[in-house]
Amino acid sequence: MTVVMGDFKLGTNPMTFVDNGELNAFDPHAIAAMDQAYKAACIMLRIYAGDERGKEAVASRVIGLARTGMIDPTALRDRVVQEARLAA
Repeated sequence: MTVVMGDFKLGTNPMTFVDNGELNAFDPHAIAAMDQAYKAACIMLRIYAGDERGKEAVASRVIGLARTGMIDPTALRDRVVQEARLAA
C-alpha cells in the first residue's frame, strides 16, 4: 500500500512511501501532527520534491518517533531536524 503523507509539495511530487501498516496504529490527531512535523522538517532541512530518499528518511523518522508516543508536531520537527544535522 502506498501512502501520501500530506500534500507537501515544493515541486510536483508529494512524498510517498510504502506503509507496512505503521500508520494504521495512529489516530487522526496523531497523523495530522506527524504530517505537520514532516512538512516543517522538510522545509527546514531543504528537502524538496525531487529528493525521494530525503523525504522518505524524514517520514520514517517522524513515524518512528511518533510510535514512541511523541506526537507534538513541534517536538517531532525539532527532534528530526536535530538528528539530521548531527548525522551530517
